[in-house]
Amino acid sequence: MVDGHQKPRVFISSVLNNFQIYREIARTAVEEAGGDPILVNEDFPALDASPRNTCLDAVASSDAFILILGSSGGSVTPSGKLVIEEEYEEARRRKIPVFAFLEGTERDEPAASLAKNVSSYVEGKFRKTFSSKEELRSVIVDSLSQSLKVMSIPTTNTSKIQAAVQEFRQRSDETRLNVVIAPVRDNEVIDPVTMEDSDFKDSLIDLVHNRRIKLFPYDRSTEVSFENGHIIVYQRNDHRSGNFITLIVSEKGVLQVITNVVEQNKNPLNIQSAFEIDEQMIEKTLLSVFSFAAEFYKQRDPHRKYHDFYYAVALAGIGYKRMGRSSEKKQSYPMNMGGSDMVVAFDQPRHIDYADFDNPSSEIQRVLAMLRRQVNKDVV
Repeated sequence: MVDGHQKPRVFISSVLNNFQIYREIARTAVEEAGGDPILVNEDFPALDASPRNTCLDAVASSDAFILILGSSGGSVTPSGKLVIEEEYEEARRRKIPVFAFLEGTERDEPAASLAKNVSSYVEGKFRKTFSSKEELRSVIVDSLSQSLKVMSIPTTNTSKIQAAVQEFRQRSDETRLNVVIAPVRDNEVIDPVTMEDSDFKDSLIDLVHNRRIKLFPYDRSTEVSFENGHIIVYQRNDHRSGNFITLIVSEKGVLQVITNVVEQNKNPLNIQSAFEIDEQMIEKTLLSVFSFAAEFYKQRDPHRKYHDFYYAVALAGIGYKRMGRSSEKKQSYPMNMGGSDMVVAFDQPRHIDYADFDNPSSEIQRVLAMLRRQVNKDVV
């Protein structure tokens, strides 16, 4: 993604036997034309799903469809149709633009029948013939370049993310962290029917309690509700009123996590929590949020149609606290005389992708630095 523009995703359909060179040529040509190529067998070989469902789901996640047809129709599905025929029909059913490239050669009967069907549907610049790999690259680039350029790929309004991260849903005197993560592509990630499905809610509960992610503690009861098109998963604070942690999920895959980031002080002689916001707790929370987001999007979008994201972070209920690290022993605690109610880490949401989800340490340190700079600016 560059300057808010999403590259259209282009599914490449062809037989596999003796066509690997053509498939790689097609990949290069799609990239040259300004698209993001999808080759399921090469790029998603380890998905935990049937090959047929994997391919059809990948077609559904695309913005354009390329069919490359040679001499053979290839493998047949249990329905009696060719694999590439089912993929082509799925693209048509979903009204995805189809571009067909037919090799100038004799075809077996299944391939000839499919070529006839495709030719009667796809005409003019959307159906080309080729006789060499160089010619295939040329016709794909020529056919796709202009079409992909005018495709409208909606992107998320960053001002809405910035507004959401400043909305904490409830008043509290606790110091709270708000993290919002949203796909850059502004489409429906979760089917509205699925949002109210008990299995989906159960999967969210399982995920927030995942021992590797550790977003929600195990020692408190977890509740789930559905409000205004959002799934809300939350735990009540055992010590004070309000929510200890809240996860909000929208149909467009926007994730919002709100949680307190000052430990309840059970030792009256320990005054640290009254004067200091522990950076290590913020760091731990952010790591859990990014880990949760990574697994959530991988489950909901295995073909990575939504492959890059925005995120924003805010800290509220600061009062006269400063930011510091609990591991640093202190004899006294300076006060933040600014008395800030809320600070936002960044002026605009930041871009991240799956690589940042898998290794978020640099982004987490950036968040801490920006929050610290604002919270501690008036410390005396």
